[in-house]
Amino acid sequence: PYAALYLDHVRANAPALTKLEYNARHFDNRHAAQLAEAMEGNCYLTQLIFQNGRLTDQGFASLVGALTTNPHVTHLDLSNNQISDLHPLLPCLRYHNHTLVSLDLSGNPATDLGELHRHCALNQEPTPLKIGLVQLEDNA
Repeated sequence: PYAALYLDHVRANAPALTKLEYNARHFDNRHAAQLAEAMEGNCYLTQLIFQNGRLTDQGFASLVGALTTNPHVTHLDLSNNQISDLHPLLPCLRYHNHTLVSLDLSGNPATDLGELHRHCALNQEPTPLKIGLVQLEDNA
């Protein structure tokens, strides 16, 4: 019920809802897919914080899809989840979302971090990628 209430506010594009935060094991792939669908057309939600959850590659791909269609998100914190594949994020950052300034993926089992680091460091696209903070842990 609590999550459904916030999803309704996200769908309604409520100006008061600019930050959505779940810091518990209750946020999983199903919730990520529901949120991604609800974010279509939302222009006020700028911060997504889903720490210490059960988010895997499937849910990560759903959220990346939401970032692709919603360029208003500036802060994304998915620390301490179960994300191992970061590849869906690269085309999103390169071609769609140029507003993300804070990205935290620390504490995830992702091991292919080199490509993401290189992508953020090169930053030579026609519209520069504006990432000021990328916190990544190499768990290798």
